[in-house]
Amino acid sequence: MKTGCGLHTDDIPRYRPDLWRLQTLDLENFLFSGFADQAEERLPEICRSLQGYPGELLVSGPYVDLNPGSPERLVTAACQERFTQAHRFATALGAGEMVFCSTFLPIIRLPAYEEDWVHRSVAFWRTFLDQAGCRVRISLANTFESDPSRLVQVAAGVDNPAFGLTFDLGHYLVYGQTPLESWLHAVAPYCQTVYVHSNDGAVDQHLPPQQGVLQGQQLQTAARCLPAGTRFVAKMNDKAGLRSSLDWIEAALAGSGTA
Repeated sequence: MKTGCGLHTDDIPRYRPDLWRLQTLDLENFLFSGFADQAEERLPEICRSLQGYPGELLVSGPYVDLNPGSPERLVTAACQERFTQAHRFATALGAGEMVFCSTFLPIIRLPAYEEDWVHRSVAFWRTFLDQAGCRVRISLANTFESDPSRLVQVAAGVDNPAFGLTFDLGHYLVYGQTPLESWLHAVAPYCQTVYVHSNDGAVDQHLPPQQGVLQGQQLQTAARCLPAGTRFVAKMNDKAGLRSSLDWIEAALAGSGTA
């Protein structure tokens, strides 16, 4: 198993000694909505900040108000524009994967909406991959889902080795209503990355993994159920405890016997 951390590239100088020993960095710049319009201008500077990093790079895709499964043409047009900007950024950096929040809205509770969302998502991502040339793997992370069924349908429908799923363990702790092993077995054929953060079980707080309700046993279960080589990426908001968070994740994975 591989370990890594998500952070904005502005934080690299502060945490560089810890980051450079990690196998994966997940660049979170596009999670901040204003960054998309700065990405091209800032790319040379960011490339310099990453020079010499020995591991692999991931890029978190933009997500606020962006739902590629939407029936609204203007929303999907915005998705196309922002996702293309993010893909160019990821390609320029040589990233191996881009992770997008699914932004599926189960609270609507209409079967017609859910089925249409799957259909439209499949169509969007097939077209996007064709246009992008599959240079960077794309995966969808569970956001508000109570079960993985719709995400699995999208991944199966896209049916492209450059498209898959990411398992967000912190989101699962708030919204998941499916037994953990069942969820993991469902996504395992499509999953290469796990996002690790914690919360109080009610609000998506993105706490350090050693706080809140997350248990080491849940990481061990993920390590056991998902393919060898899966990345476990710390995604807490507060990076100040990065060292202790990574130590906790690595200790938990070592307890599984598969780290």
